[in-house]
Amino acid sequence: QRTIQEWILNQDGSIRFVRQRVDGDLSVDVDIAGQFLLVFSGDKEGDNYEGISMLRPCYGAWFRKNIYRKLQAIGIERAAKGVPIGKIPIEMLSRADYPTQLANFQAVLDKLSAHEKNGVALGAGFDISELKISHDSDKVQAVINSENVEMSKAFLANFMELGLEQNGGSYSLGSDLSDIFLGGIEYMATMICEKLNDQIVVPLIRAKYGERDEYPRLTVKGINDKAGKELADAISVLLRDGGLQKSPRLQKHLHEVYNLPSIDEDLAEADHDRMM
Repeated sequence: QRTIQEWILNQDGSIRFVRQRVDGDLSVDVDIAGQFLLVFSGDKEGDNYEGISMLRPCYGAWFRKNIYRKLQAIGIERAAKGVPIGKIPIEMLSRADYPTQLANFQAVLDKLSAHEKNGVALGAGFDISELKISHDSDKVQAVINSENVEMSKAFLANFMELGLEQNGGSYSLGSDLSDIFLGGIEYMATMICEKLNDQIVVPLIRAKYGERDEYPRLTVKGINDKAGKELADAISVLLRDGGLQKSPRLQKHLHEVYNLPSIDEDLAEADHDRMM
């Protein structure tokens, strides 16, 4: 995406060509005709084929989180190391060599702070103490965690926060939240399949075999299927209550809801048995 320099459009808003430029050892500067492009745009508005990134809602929280992590590291380092403080004897102030003594003492403090100097020899009356800086790393971490939650909410993935950082949550709550997240993924995958079908699969089949009554199509399957405990509970209840044996239509409905194999032949046999 970063290599696209400009979009050249036709009067009807379709893509005439895009200019792609890549710098490096193998530099490339070419125009690619729109007829050879398959463009997927998120939140496309008008003729803006670049659209809006799905990560845009996460950017603010991600940017602030990086700053907080750096501040946390700096705070931990400064709090662990401390700041050396030098004390000059008061009688030194009236001496003629005071500026020189002050400069030398400041150099000692600088080396003690920035270098690997473990000890210094001081003259009479000079003293060095350490100032401890308080840093509450837990509060900074709490802010970082809140930014993580903001990013997960932007993608409807806040169910991943359940059980972390002492956050509780029931199975039903996590299941409901994950349904929304998986439904969003399935929606995006369906949009991709529709574009591939309309611009690649159908035109390719039509060009090779001519017009057809029906065309093969890409579909999405298995992203949000209920193939776990919920499905087992549903089947168990229906078997216990006789729903799968007594009502072929209910059985067919169960197969449709949970995307199970077709049972048309079983229904035909059941109808035939009732007629007999």
